Amino acid sequence: MCVLKVMGWKKDNMKRVYMSMQRRVLDYAAPAWQPWLSDTKKRKLEVAQNKALRLVTGQYASTPLEAVRLEADVESYSTHSKHLCAIAYEKAVRLDPESPNTLGVQH
Repeated sequence: MCVLKVMGWKKDNMKRVYMSMQRRVLDYAAPAWQPWLSDTKKRKLEVAQNKALRLVTGQYASTPLEAVRLEADVESYSTHSKHLCAIAYEKAVRLDPESPNTLGVQH
């Protein structure tokens, strides 16, 4: 991301790169592994997103995170993670009870 900033990319383009590359890596199979993460690991994911958003928006380290997220129009990673897990749970609940994919969901 730093290279893109030096090359003079616009904020919108850098946000697209972040959302399509780095965020997709963080989200890969998120509902399967993120509910069991320790608070320390969750903080590391949040820090990774915050660093990228600061690069995208060009904000200083002293800028409050809420202002950075608001400018980038991106929710906190913990909120995003909970949203992904809720969607996965709802999909699992709606599956046929006889399906082997419902083994982790209690009806």
